[in-house]
Amino acid sequence: MMQDPILGPYSDPAAGSRLKPHRHKQGADIEEPPMMQRGGKTAHDLGERASQLSLTFGVLSLINIMVSGPWFFGIPTIILSVLGLRKAKEADSYGAVPLAGRILSWIAIAKLALVYVLIVWAWFNAK
Repeated sequence: MMQDPILGPYSDPAAGSRLKPHRHKQGADIEEPPMMQRGGKTAHDLGERASQLSLTFGVLSLINIMVSGPWFFGIPTIILSVLGLRKAKEADSYGAVPLAGRILSWIAIAKLALVYVLIVWAWFNAK
C-alpha cells in the first residue's frame, strides 16, 4: 500500500485508533499552546489550589461559628476547620504558603473552645 507523503504511516486505514499529528499547512509538526495541553497541572498550581481551599474552609468555619455558635455541638465548625488545616498541610507539601487559611481555621477552633468555656463557666456560676 502506498503511504501518503505528509501523513506517512497514519494514512494506513488498518492503523486503528492512532491519532494523527497536528500539522501546519506546510506539513511541519507544531505543538499546541500550553493552555491547550491536557494534564498540565504543576505542583505550584496544586499548591495554590490547596491554599485557596484552606482559606475558603477557614472563612466558612469562622462564619459558621458566628452564625450558629455552639449549636450542633460545633461539629460543622470543627469539620470545616479540620478540612482547612488539612488543605493547609497539603499546600505546604506542594511548596505554597497557606498562612491565612491556617490562621482562620485555628481562630475558629479557639473561638469555639472559648464559647464552650464560657458556657461551662455560666452553668456553674448560675444562682
